[in-house]
Amino acid sequence: MRILLTAFEPYGDWSDNSSWLALVELLRNWPNHVELVTRRYPVDLATVRSRLNSDLQTDFDAVLHLGQAPGSPIIKLEAMALNVAGCLEQAGVELPYIVDSAPMAFRSRMPLATWNHTLAAAGIPSQISYHAGTYLCNAIMYLSHYYFYTRDLNTPVGLCICH
Repeated sequence: MRILLTAFEPYGDWSDNSSWLALVELLRNWPNHVELVTRRYPVDLATVRSRLNSDLQTDFDAVLHLGQAPGSPIIKLEAMALNVAGCLEQAGVELPYIVDSAPMAFRSRMPLATWNHTLAAAGIPSQISYHAGTYLCNAIMYLSHYYFYTRDLNTPVGLCICH
């Protein structure tokens, strides 16, 4: 099995990004029989779009993205990626699509309920979230789904948001 695992670099006032810290921690216990390709992306949609498209052109059995939600007390396992980019707080402003004339949303085929149960059993607070907002975390999940959708591939894509 070959998996792409991504995270983000620090941004804004944060000297670290919890997504990258989580990726590093996951590597400590990763099974040897699973080939893992990791990427650390900048917090910039245009650059992420280009680099992700290039990375996805190699053959992966699954793609898992890690993101950061400052202030969130739990890990969020994202079920949906929306074709919306921007800030919902911009009252009266129509939000642009991530991809014009594309499906409005994609649903993750990852075993989110199983992951949620496993995290809870380990004492790690988590929940299944039904959309990742409209920022970069959502965009990377949406773009990954869209890439496989346009190639008629059923590669599972997931997104976990760290606190």
